[in-house]
Amino acid sequence: MKKLVGLRVMKNMLKAFPKEFYELESLRKLAASDNEISVLSPNIIRLKSLEILRLNSNNLKQLPKEIGNLSNLKYLDLSDNLLTSIPEEITKLSSKDFGFHIEGNYNLQVPPLGVCQCGLESVFAFYESKRADDSNCIHSKRLKVVLLGESGAGKSSLAYALEHGRAPNILPDDHTVGIEFFSWKPNPEDPNGVKFEIVDCAGQRRYHLTHPFFLSEGKLLC
Repeated sequence: MKKLVGLRVMKNMLKAFPKEFYELESLRKLAASDNEISVLSPNIIRLKSLEILRLNSNNLKQLPKEIGNLSNLKYLDLSDNLLTSIPEEITKLSSKDFGFHIEGNYNLQVPPLGVCQCGLESVFAFYESKRADDSNCIHSKRLKVVLLGESGAGKSSLAYALEHGRAPNILPDDHTVGIEFFSWKPNPEDPNGVKFEIVDCAGQRRYHLTHPFFLSEGKLLC
């Protein structure tokens, strides 16, 4: 079927495409969502006519860099996979009116999921910035700690103890109003040591709506 231009193989428990699949050089639309595909072969480069590629809801952990050579690609759906990174070569694709879906890849680190969800142009900007900084990399050693809990649970006392290295002599009678900020450096003598920025959130119910503003994607909950 060398002249086939469209193929839909959703919900077939496919684990990979057979090698013969990559001979469909006239293929323009491929929908292979809701399968079990874990690997996409570098031979994807042979499908140069491909315009629409739907691979959402699979088990992909990485993409071949060759995907950046699909010059006719206009729509790419990778949502709900297991991706940890997007290859820099994807920046070769045209970003103008490009349909790019990446939501649901909660293990994504490079670029961060929040960057990718803003579209392909945001991914371009990330890698452009990264290339500019490679000659003079800056590694931040600041971490954010957000204290959440019921009113009166002792969050402010914990923040005070971390900042001052001791528990407060007198427990505060007043509850936290809104948000309070503290800084904690476990080793103050080390100029290059890690520093924690502590966000102490009030526990009263009326303040709960403000809490999501201080939570980040990829957060660790304890």
